[in-house]
Amino acid sequence: MFRGFAGSFGSAIGGGIFQRVLRASLQRGFDETEMDIVEESELIRKLLGSPRLVSTLQGMQRRTAMASYEEAITYLFVFGGVLALVAMLLQAAAGWKEPVSKEVEVDGGGDDDEGRDGIV
Repeated sequence: MFRGFAGSFGSAIGGGIFQRVLRASLQRGFDETEMDIVEESELIRKLLGSPRLVSTLQGMQRRTAMASYEEAITYLFVFGGVLALVAMLLQAAAGWKEPVSKEVEVDGGGDDDEGRDGIV
């Protein structure tokens, strides 16, 4: 149950980060190309919904969209790496003690030197 929750929350957080970085990168890139504001916002909305749209673009729009997707994916991997490092450091700081071993003595049922089966 908890594993399913972790996957859902991880996807939601990772997806939110990806969308936020992608939107900012697309806006910054398209502002530099001096597109019409209405056309720019509509294209950004469509690109956020479907990466497949990049293959239909040409010229500067295509380069900007590809660079924005690359930036968003890179940011997501870096964020994941930093998060893994922080989790590892927290785990290391929590300490670890060797488990206590309990030796169990097996009693053969008598004081003689016979084996456990009673067979010599």
